[in-house]
Amino acid sequence: MGKHSERAHAILSASAAHRWMRCTPSARLEEHFPNQDTEYSLEGTRAHEMAEMLLRGWQESGYKTIPSNSNIEDKEMYESVLPYVEYVSETYLSEKKRSSDAVLFLEQRLDMTSMIPEGFGTGDALIVGKDILHIIDLKYGKGVKVDATGNEQLRCYAMAAYEMFKDLYEDINTIVLTIVQPRLDHVSIETCSLAEIQGWVKSELIPKAALAYVGKGPYVPGEYCRFCKAGATCRARAEKNLEIARDEFTLPDLLSMEEIADILPRIKQVTKWAESVEKYALEEAKKGTVIPGYKLVEGRSVRMYTDQDKVIQELKKTRLSRIDALRAQKVIRHQ
Repeated sequence: MGKHSERAHAILSASAAHRWMRCTPSARLEEHFPNQDTEYSLEGTRAHEMAEMLLRGWQESGYKTIPSNSNIEDKEMYESVLPYVEYVSETYLSEKKRSSDAVLFLEQRLDMTSMIPEGFGTGDALIVGKDILHIIDLKYGKGVKVDATGNEQLRCYAMAAYEMFKDLYEDINTIVLTIVQPRLDHVSIETCSLAEIQGWVKSELIPKAALAYVGKGPYVPGEYCRFCKAGATCRARAEKNLEIARDEFTLPDLLSMEEIADILPRIKQVTKWAESVEKYALEEAKKGTVIPGYKLVEGRSVRMYTDQDKVIQELKKTRLSRIDALRAQKVIRHQ
């Protein structure tokens, strides 16, 4: 099934570390909600599978030729993942020239239990050489630009990969973290020392993971809430957004431009929260859940016509009189 299905069962997934390291109780709170694939997550899975297939085909060619799109049905996805595939291949060949014992690992499962209880993950592309370790991650989404600098997910992967390879590559001292987001033409790179990653793991990751695993610590709402399965019903998030609404939108008289500038970024946060609550309520109503004061009604479909003759025929089908049909014809706008 690949990396995304594996992550779905991890209590503390590396991909969600940005959230649970800030809001440590959120990981356990999410356990009350089922894992559900979305069209975006399924699309991302297919993109990762295609990228892996292309890179393995390139390996089988002796690292000479990336497979063409001639036998691939989804040409658009092929073109989208190709920049990532080319980046990985070029980085590997460059490292191979510098270090003859450089090795490329694709979709490598990583054990993180030394840092995160029951933790594991899957690295998209790992390149390890004499004294350097590359962690390269494909982000297929185009909604939110993701940067490598300080990226918790990639740092988790880096430490787990180092633990895996350190006995064979004893001189590793440099970690290069890279995110390739091809549909945004975005490549982000952070180069760290091994000591920096180790220090972060000891002072930040391990203590926060220990809290998150047992569901302890304060709730800290933030922009990352939109990715939390409990985001629509989380009381802390609701209280935070209602507080913003009260404080920012009940001020007397006129707002200054400075106050408006302060409010604008907060509006998005409140709107995202409201949309998530509305979506959650709708899904629950569809299941038969009773929401006091509300009921689910069938939507009314509205058909649009540009052909006058078709409109008249439809009116006749509904048994309207010829006079009504002629009257309707007069008010139809030509398109």
